[in-house]
Amino acid sequence: MDANGNCMSLSTPPTKNAAPWQKLIDMATMILLVIAALSLVRMIMTDPTSKLWISRAIMALGTMVTLLGIAIMAAGQTLQGGILTAVGAFTAVVAYKQTVMSEEEIATGAASQKIGLAASMLAKQAAPTPK
Repeated sequence: MDANGNCMSLSTPPTKNAAPWQKLIDMATMILLVIAALSLVRMIMTDPTSKLWISRAIMALGTMVTLLGIAIMAAGQTLQGGILTAVGAFTAVVAYKQTVMSEEEIATGAASQKIGLAASMLAKQAAPTPK
């Protein structure tokens, strides 16, 4: 508004993205979407060979996200780069485990600590307490 209360037309100059690493973030986001889609496909698949190759593809894509995260950290954005590096590395490791272990082995490995804890708690409850 001007001094008389009338609306004025303002022209806004075109803006520029201040993040020089934005293209790297966009690439990592697209790769993560592909990983999510492949993960869903892998869950539906029943053929072990197809599951193996999908896991290998996910592992490679996770490694790419890790490298993009490292590049973003090197460009100066340590928080975003660190998050992408961690997510990519975790994805690659989980996918690698799926290429060398069966789902039963993965489930057993994840549950073994909980089972051991539950067994030790039951043993403590069952043992007579000294008086």
